[in-house]
Amino acid sequence: MLDTALPDYTEGGLINFEKRRKEYEVLAKIEKLQLTCRHYVLTAKPEILQAFHIHRHLTEEQSYRISRTIEQPADSCPNSPCIRRKLTKRFSSLLLGSEVFVHKVNGDRVSPSGS
Repeated sequence: MLDTALPDYTEGGLINFEKRRKEYEVLAKIEKLQLTCRHYVLTAKPEILQAFHIHRHLTEEQSYRISRTIEQPADSCPNSPCIRRKLTKRFSSLLLGSEVFVHKVNGDRVSPSGS
């Protein structure tokens, strides 16, 4: 999502190093997680596998539209505390069920969890 959330270049046509720094941070965290977990031996749990298989899989387009509904594109800096508060409040209300969120895709009801 960082790829589409921040522009590649600033308004002056310069490389957006803030975007590149954030991408590096995400990749560094993924690499650290992979190194930490490489020795784990996990066994499949049938009840967990069943739970994954009963959920409807969303296409990338459906996931993108749901994401845009939850987090509207910001006109100003995405690091703005005001924007963060709004997103946190909206996401919390979605999780707590105080805000009704039903998005129809091909006639089916879709929620943020995909169920």
